[in-house]
Parts: sequence; C-alpha cells; structure tokens
Amino acid sequence: MSTLKVVQSEIHTACQKAQRNLQSVQWIAVSKNRSIEAIEALYQEGQRHFGENYAIEFAEKRKALQERCPEICWHYIGQIQSNKINLIAQADYIHSLCNLKHAEALSIQATKAIRVFIQVKLNPEEHRGGLVPAELDSFMESLKSHKQLMVEGLMTILPLQPEMPASYWFQTMKALTRPDTPGLSMGMSEDFREAIAHGATWLRIGRAIFEGL
Repeated sequence: MSTLKVVQSEIHTACQKAQRNLQSVQWIAVSKNRSIEAIEALYQEGQRHFGENYAIEFAEKRKALQERCPEICWHYIGQIQSNKINLIAQADYIHSLCNLKHAEALSIQATKAIRVFIQVKLNPEEHRGGLVPAELDSFMESLKSHKQLMVEGLMTILPLQPEMPASYWFQTMKALTRPDTPGLSMGMSEDFREAIAHGATWLRIGRAIFEGL
C-alpha cells in the first residue's frame, strides 16, 4: 500500500472515531523541498491539494506542473513576504494571512478569488506569525472590503510547549471558529488524528504522505 493510501486510511479511521463524515476533512500534501517528480507521482495517485512554504519554489513548481497536472490545487502555507506578493497571489488558497497590508496587496494582485485562512498565534510570546485571538474580530471586519479574498476560517501552528497537550490547543482553536467561516487548518503528520477529533477541516501533511508514517 502506498504512503498516500496509508494516510488516507488513517484519516478515514480518525473520522469514524470522531463520528465525522470523511467529506468534512481535506488534506494537503505539503510538498516543500520535494521534487516535481514526487508531486506528479502523488497527483497520478489522485492527490490534488499541495502546499508550499516558499514563494519562489511555489511559483516554479506551479509553472512546471500546470500542463501535466491541470487539476492541481495550490495552497500557500508559508510566511507571506511583501516582495513576493505577486507570486503568492497565484495560489488557490493562502493559509497564513495576518497582515492587512498583505491583504490589500493580495487583493490588488489577484486575478481570481483567493480562499484565505487567518493565521492565529496561540502563544503570544512565541516569535512566529499570526494574530492573537483578541485581534481576530477587527481583522475579519477589515477583510470585508477585499472582495477577492474569501475567508475560509483559521489556521494555526501549535506552540512549542511540550507541557501542554496538542488537544488543548486544538480545542482552543475550535472555540475561535465562527459559523460563517468554519474552516480550521490545523494538524500535521504527528498529530492529524487528534486534529480531526477536534474539528480540523484541512490537514497539512508532509512527511507522512511523502515518506510514510
């Protein structure tokens, strides 16, 4: 059984345990630093959603695969850089929006609607991107003027605090969701089963899909 099929089976089992419909959970093959050939092989197996962290690498892969893999759906999951907005705006989904200047620039550069997730920083002391929960309301309100950006929901990368279980952070994220933007981008190779149990709708899985569990 291929690594992709193994991961799909694990996702199916986790959905059953959580009493969730399999269609309520999508998974992204995180393909940063992976070859064009590896991505194409997964595409031939049926994988359609791929995630990239670096704008230039994403743009190169998108160009190389747009004819060979016409149904591929690209997710930009890395930090947004102002000088790379024109490249990032080519993505179908962006999972790391947390800056209004970036939102405005993306809206200007976009040639189609872009589905976006707002990145949430659950530990304000960590030096990583994201809004703290108290900033979400005003940020969401400001995004309403950017018609090219369709807010799907929230995204997080779990804090580096081993004393706190992943379930605590996943529950915190679930509590922040809204009825009109219910998407939750959370869960990676190590913890996607638990993320499913706590409401994740998009999983970002790299190693497990490309190398195996």
